[in-house]
Amino acid sequence: MDPVATRVAVGAANRPHPGELASGDHWLVEDAAGGLRVSLIDGAGHGPGAAFAAHAAAAAIAAAPTASVGECLRHAHEALRATRGAVMSVASVDAAGVSLSLAGVGNVEAALLNGGAETHPVTQRGMLGLAMPRIRPLTIALGDQWTLVLYSDGVRGRFTLRAPEFAALSAQELADAILRDFARADDDATVVVLRSR
Repeated sequence: MDPVATRVAVGAANRPHPGELASGDHWLVEDAAGGLRVSLIDGAGHGPGAAFAAHAAAAAIAAAPTASVGECLRHAHEALRATRGAVMSVASVDAAGVSLSLAGVGNVEAALLNGGAETHPVTQRGMLGLAMPRIRPLTIALGDQWTLVLYSDGVRGRFTLRAPEFAALSAQELADAILRDFARADDDATVVVLRSR
């Protein structure tokens, strides 16, 4: 079977808070147990302190390549104890490319277009590094055609993935379009897209 990375396109777009050089948002895409794992982390606030927190969480996740999405959040929580904290969501597509696992804490949101139906899976309230809520990962069966978008709270969630102008875009073009049209002017903003090829 082809590696899942050959069947899933990835795109990402990021902009720091206007006036800041460092973004408090950080994202990473990794091979994980033969599948693909994507994380989007939003350090509390903005600027260097937020960037430090986001990178600390990312390093903890990268050091655990076999961790489930729920375990990733727990690793990040421990790494964030000495920082201002962060919110994040983690998604994993299995090696066969037919199942999505998703978990999150705080307001890093997700939108999923799967077989023509659009859903917005809900994350748990909280702030990693401060208080760890009970994690409730979701497992979702994927159809032949699907798109997953993770976005930080610097992006207004007023878009719909069913919009006709999004249909023909690549994963990178979609990330760029959402950031361009829906980023807020007063925060870091990041969009990460996974899309079946």
